[in-house]
Amino acid sequence: MGKRIAEADLAAIVDVLKGHAQGLVRGAILSKLSGALTPRQLSRRLGRLLEAGMIQVVGERRARRYFIEGASPQAHVPSASAKRTASSAVIELSAASVEIRNTVVQSVAARHPVGYRVDFLDAYEPNVTAY
Repeated sequence: MGKRIAEADLAAIVDVLKGHAQGLVRGAILSKLSGALTPRQLSRRLGRLLEAGMIQVVGERRARRYFIEGASPQAHVPSASAKRTASSAVIELSAASVEIRNTVVQSVAARHPVGYRVDFLDAYEPNVTAY
């Protein structure tokens, strides 16, 4: 059986998360605790809180954010369309640019397939003609 984790450590982590509705990444939690725990200790305690159902997570690896259970983490994660809308508001795009952007952001399956012009390929001679 492993070492017993102090309830005070768990309560300190929960208190830090309560003050941040948008959630925090592990590094931010560690800095808010002012060096009270090592990164490995924090990982164990976050795992224990997750098992107990006291916190929830969104994301993976370095982008993983920790929230208090009951908070709505999806409300704080901007969608791809919201990011596009925010970036489009900064730069005014021409109609052609908007059309190209809309084509590029489509999934590959939704795009119109493009083939080769056979006559163009047949007429090409290496080191003689240019394309």
